[in-house]
Amino acid sequence: VYIDEEVHLMLKIASQFVSQNDIYENIIITKGGICSTRGTRAFLWNKKFEIEDSILINKKILSTLEVGRFVGVDENNNTVVKFDGGYIVAESDNANDFAYEKLASFISDAKSKSISNRVCSVIQMQSALEKLAPIFFGEKSRYVYMFSDGNKLNIKAETINGVAEVDIEPDTDIKFEITMSMDFFRGLPPYSMYIEGRGTLSYLYFTDDSNMVDIVLLGTKG
Repeated sequence: VYIDEEVHLMLKIASQFVSQNDIYENIIITKGGICSTRGTRAFLWNKKFEIEDSILINKKILSTLEVGRFVGVDENNNTVVKFDGGYIVAESDNANDFAYEKLASFISDAKSKSISNRVCSVIQMQSALEKLAPIFFGEKSRYVYMFSDGNKLNIKAETINGVAEVDIEPDTDIKFEITMSMDFFRGLPPYSMYIEGRGTLSYLYFTDDSNMVDIVLLGTKG
């Protein structure tokens, strides 16, 4: 796979969704796109690649994937990065252990249920969360409760320091609620946020203007 600027950007975004110490600390490149997950968060770029074998990219070698280079696998299924005058071979996990098909199916299902229900932009949400951030001073767990009555979306944070709320105007009149980790929104691209329907939600869905990128963030009972 040739690493052009678009692929480089998608790998950078995907790296925010990798796990810590298992098969999912890798980003996977398949015939169907680039995918990563850390359990409660998932990323998929729906891009067709003409490759025979899936490529696992460990987050530890991401810095070697510069624009203008190539990435692939060798006969031992190790990850190979090629550049002018040389190459890097990095030992890799077995790509078959990465449940790509199952993950892609889950993301596709979330997309089909959500794509018609746009709530707001990520920029609006990040701006609202920034206003709430001071209430979390000194706390490791940062959860916000989102509730929409169909007219306004209220985002509320309650901690040992006090309570903070902010309202934004949603693009949908659907009533819903969900509790999310505030940290999930850190570093999200400036996409749009969608919901699966009314009531208590289990996830939020995000995509870009071209609908080529899918991001799913799971809600929490925290």
